[in-house]
Amino acid sequence: MKKAAFILIFVLVFKLGFSQGNAMNFLPILFDTVKVDINHHGKRLEVRDSLLSDTLRIVFRVTIEFQYPLSDTTNLIKVENLKLTSLDVKFLTTKRQYSIDLLKKNKWSVCQRDIWNRYSKIINYWYWNQPYEKMIYKQSYGNKAYFVGVLYGIPR
Repeated sequence: MKKAAFILIFVLVFKLGFSQGNAMNFLPILFDTVKVDINHHGKRLEVRDSLLSDTLRIVFRVTIEFQYPLSDTTNLIKVENLKLTSLDVKFLTTKRQYSIDLLKKNKWSVCQRDIWNRYSKIINYWYWNQPYEKMIYKQSYGNKAYFVGVLYGIPR
């Protein structure tokens, strides 16, 4: 009986520890690489959020400046500056839409500010920690790169 309880607890802890509930412990690969895990490629990017009552579809835009051009293989790839420039948010049930642009920061509503604060932390963490050395077509970028992605915020 003790052994079965121990195994059940171990399985639950393992399952909870590796769930996407904590997006800061989850690092998706956000660009094409030479070697992509078949289980990871094409999956919808989802973050479980206990403060949501409706599913959000968030299109985000990120500008990244590197210390050296990405085509330079003699130096380590280091992110010098990262800026999340906008979030286009659509509530899937109510069909409300927001365009939260960094340039119009002083006109944001409280809801828009909350969404920006919550998701900018996650997106910034993901892009600061990407394996840029595995990125294909690095020679087409200088020392700046622009990325667009889609993230779904799902109520927990």
